Formats: sequence, C-alpha cells, structure tokens
Amino acid sequence: RRLRREAARRRRMEKGQESGTPRAVEGRRHCEAQTETYLEVLTDKPPEVEVETQTDGFIEKKTLGEPLYMPAKTGIDVETEIAPGELFDFDEEVKPILEVLVGKTLQVSMLEVLEEEELANIRARQIEFEQMRDIELLKYSDWTLKHHDVRLKNSDGFNKSPERLQLQADLEHKIAARNFAKQYFSALANSVFDDLVDAGIFFDPIINQVQTHFMPWLMDNVVYTMKNHTSSRACADAILASAIKHADSLAPLICSTQLESNDQSPPSVST
Repeated sequence: RRLRREAARRRRMEKGQESGTPRAVEGRRHCEAQTETYLEVLTDKPPEVEVETQTDGFIEKKTLGEPLYMPAKTGIDVETEIAPGELFDFDEEVKPILEVLVGKTLQVSMLEVLEEEELANIRARQIEFEQMRDIELLKYSDWTLKHHDVRLKNSDGFNKSPERLQLQADLEHKIAARNFAKQYFSALANSVFDDLVDAGIFFDPIINQVQTHFMPWLMDNVVYTMKNHTSSRACADAILASAIKHADSLAPLICSTQLESNDQSPPSVST
C-alpha cells in the first residue's frame, strides 16, 4: 500500500497536481497520522464479498395434524434386537451408588458421635474447673481473713508502742512546720516582688518608655505651645490697648473738625 501511495503521489507531482502540503525538509519525510477518536485500519480498497441466495417457491398450507416441515429422508433404515439386561443391569449398576451413600452416612454418623463425646468431655472439664475455682476462692477468702486479723493485731500493738507515738508526733510537727513555712514564704514572696516592682527592678518596658520618654516630650510640647499662646495673647492685648489709646486721643480732634465743617456749610433754603 505504501508503494502504491508513493507511486500515486509521484504521478500527481508529474502532472502538477501536488497537494498543498509543503515538501519535507532535507533528511526528513512526511508521515500520515489519524486524528479520529478511534483507530481504524485504512485500506485502499475495502474487501468485497459476493453472496447469493434463493427463496423457496410457494408452499401450500398443510392441513391440521400434519407437520409444517418434513425434512427429506436420507440414509438407509436398519434395525437390530436387544435382549433384556443387555444394555443396563440395575442390580449391578446400583452397587457403586449404594456404596457411596452408605459410606457417607456412616462417616457422618461417626463424626456426630465423636462431636457428642467431645462436647461431653468439654462440659465435664468445665464442671471440674468450676469446682476447683470455688475451692481456690474459699481458700483465698480464708487466707484473707486470717491475714486481716493478723494485720489488725500488729497494727494495734504498733499503734500503742512509744515508737509509733514518737513517729506520729514528729510527722505532725513536720506537717505543721511545712504549712507555716509555706504560708510565710508565700506572703514574703509577694511582699518582696511588690518592693522590687516599686524600686524599679521589675518594670513593664512599655510603661517605662511612656514614663521616661513620651511623657516628658509631651509635657515639653504642651509648655512650649502654651507659652506661644500666652505670648500671642499678650501681643494681641497690647495691640488692642494701643489702638484704644490712639482712638481716644483722636476723638477730640475729630469732633472739632466735624463742628468746623458744620459751621462752614451754607444754610439750606426752603421754598
């Protein structure tokens, strides 16, 4: 097929009917690839097969009771005779089956008997174990009671001895001393920490920065601003006072000038 495609392509090239695909560069060649979803086997000519058939002619409908189709009879009819017991003897053929059934029944019966015996042994062993456990529990309870009585006697005698009383007194003294020391040191630790905080040994860095840097800077700025406001107000008061004095000094002169202007103006004539 490849040779035929190459020959067809060469013929198209000779006729000037080359496809629009550019020629491959030197040392390479074009290859055909399928871009469909499923891979298909491409052939130049699909296979073709001719088949012939012929329908039967019209067949008349048969009457009821006769088969619709009767195949043609082929071969030669022969017959033979079989004597009784020649093909199958029930007594002989049933023996293997009976042997299997009987053997399987005996095997299952033996397994059931063994299972019952095993269960009986397990129950007997369980009863024996329970009896032994009850005996052990009785022995343990007796030993516990005896041990408890002995321990009570020993504890009573030990409690009444002077060594026991001395040990109990020492223990009470130690407990009292420990409680007193714990209370004293707890209060002492709190007072010591309060004194150290007041002395400035332990301090909050943020509070320290605010008190040592921010507050002095803020107070200096407030004082400077207040001084500027005070000086500005003093200047404004001085300007207002000088203006008032100047106005007071100019008032008589303005009055005299106004009187003179009134005297020099001609009297008005009414008609």
